[in-house]
Amino acid sequence: MTATSVFQRSPWALSIVLIANGLAYSFFAITLPSLGRTLGFSDGNTGLILGLAALVMTLASPLWGRLCERWGRRRIIIIAISAAAVLTIATTSIIHLRLNTLISLNSALVFLIIIRTTQALFSAGLKPAGQAYIADITISRHRVNGMGMLGAAFGIGTILGGIIAMISGKTSIISGYIVVNTLLIVATLVALKYLPESQQHSPLPQTKTSTLPYRVLWPYLLITLCGLCVFSILQHVTSLRLEDSFSLSSDSAIRTGAKIMVITMLAMILTQALLIRLKILTPISLLLTGGILGLIAMVIALLASSITVLICAMALIGIAMGCLFPGNLAQLSLNVDQHSQARVAGVNGISQGVGLALGPILGANLHQLSPYNPYLACLFLLLSIVVIVLFNRRTTPT
Repeated sequence: MTATSVFQRSPWALSIVLIANGLAYSFFAITLPSLGRTLGFSDGNTGLILGLAALVMTLASPLWGRLCERWGRRRIIIIAISAAAVLTIATTSIIHLRLNTLISLNSALVFLIIIRTTQALFSAGLKPAGQAYIADITISRHRVNGMGMLGAAFGIGTILGGIIAMISGKTSIISGYIVVNTLLIVATLVALKYLPESQQHSPLPQTKTSTLPYRVLWPYLLITLCGLCVFSILQHVTSLRLEDSFSLSSDSAIRTGAKIMVITMLAMILTQALLIRLKILTPISLLLTGGILGLIAMVIALLASSITVLICAMALIGIAMGCLFPGNLAQLSLNVDQHSQARVAGVNGISQGVGLALGPILGANLHQLSPYNPYLACLFLLLSIVVIVLFNRRTTPT
């Protein structure tokens, strides 16, 4: 099977899987901060649930990247989406039981930590497998386009998760989870039936794996960490700021926070679609553009005195991330050979996991000190990205 025929058959099936997984993650991440208060959790507890899951994903991602080179991309993708479907059902059950006071606060906290970390353990393979899948079915000059598709699928999932959260709010949260569960099951069935294997080469024997060029890769791994940390901080604290700075109720904060995240991700998707169509910027140019736009947006968010201004700032953040993420993934992919795509994606998963783990924990704890502190932290992280890009802008793909 040629790469072209695989590309023609597989993107829609892979996109459905990525959209469903992103939808489930965003729905949980958006609703948990305010819902956690209703369940009886402290802000630190909700940050811990998300942070520990991200930490487990960090540790598991490199292993899945190596297994992906030996087992194939398809098997890892199916394992990941199946685990997400089963364990999201378990998450729904615990939330339902706690809302009806059928289990204690401590039991609910322990169960959610166990369920979410287990889900992270198995779902950790989806990003390296998906990134390697895209590398398999795209040639080098179209790599930014392919990674843009990967980011767009995640963005669409985040938007749909936000829309479901916006509609369900706190009062119909279980109905929202039922919708999410159903979509994950559908995505699992689609992957089983319609997703072909993408590898055009035989998996590498265990004794012939090459060493990754970490000297070249480390700046972009650090950019991944900073970028995902910014994203997860903002995702976690937006509804909390709406409650504490703009005096919204818990239900209104969930709905409005979801609306803001939908707008943010829509801006990201539209940016990626435009970049894919124009094909005018190099990965390094995309990184620099995204970092600078992110700095401007974060200053606006920090100084926002109304919800409207905050929404505008978050939309600009979406545009910034729409440049940053595909540019960084393309740069990582172009700096390794075809046999190392899943492994570099797995190593990049460490950076993703650390960023996603630090984000909720930093956001929750900094917010307790002041609603503005998380935005100052994001400002510092985005400035770090710009500095890293400027110092490494002459790096060329190997």
